Amino acid sequence: MSQTTTPPARAVTSPRSSGWTRLWLVATAAVVVAAVLLVRAWSTGGVRVTVRFLEGHGLRIGDPVKHRGISIGRVEAVRLAETDAGIVVEARIDRQAASRLGDATRFWIVRPQVDLGGIAGLDTVVGPRYLAVQPAGEGGLREFDGLDEMPVVDVIEPEDLVVTLVAEERGSLGRGAGVFHRGIRVGRILDVRLSADGEGVEADAWIDAGHAALVGPRSSFHSLGAVEVGLSIDGLRTRIDSLETLLLGGVALVAPQGRGEPVADGHVFRLERDFDGDW
Repeated sequence: MSQTTTPPARAVTSPRSSGWTRLWLVATAAVVVAAVLLVRAWSTGGVRVTVRFLEGHGLRIGDPVKHRGISIGRVEAVRLAETDAGIVVEARIDRQAASRLGDATRFWIVRPQVDLGGIAGLDTVVGPRYLAVQPAGEGGLREFDGLDEMPVVDVIEPEDLVVTLVAEERGSLGRGAGVFHRGIRVGRILDVRLSADGEGVEADAWIDAGHAALVGPRSSFHSLGAVEVGLSIDGLRTRIDSLETLLLGGVALVAPQGRGEPVADGHVFRLERDFDGDW
């Protein structure tokens, strides 16, 4: 009777290099994941900026930083300035937004404000104050001087027009007052200041983009906010401007036919006291 013999089993061995290969793959994957996490943390961590104000107006750590109503950062610190001449606000802003912070950037603190010009910052009555920003200019700046007052116009678009009005005295030029064309508001007075030589006053008048074409070289601006009484052969004649212009002042824009091509930012107009008889 024959017997069959089973050959002995052979051990299967793997080269030592296969273990090292798997180890290198795991290590490489870990490095890649760590690099991705670092890049993501860097891109979302934001940039720290410093803004100086005279007053804090109740701004607190954790309050948002907003542009066009969208939160782009948070306030991280609010402290007195070293010279005690104001406060310093430190905020962290998204890197994409921070890349647009240039030498013409404006920061201001939004809070409830009621005056003859209207009501502003109403959303902060029940919610927190916040730091508003309008990026502008060139250069990656990180330190700024904030506005002491909330601006009359939050965002000035590139298509808007800002011209300068000069007059002998303030008269109807008031911050926040309207610029009217045929009784329709087409802009506002942004600010009023003494001229450099102190011999008169200057005002920056903002005209929204939809009406900027009305302002040509032959256009003119006239004072509003007056009550005129005159006597003629036709009897007693009166002219009373709107209640808004009586309280705030304002100017009228006259845009005649043939006024020419729209002017550029910074164009200077003299503010006329009276309307031309033709108008």
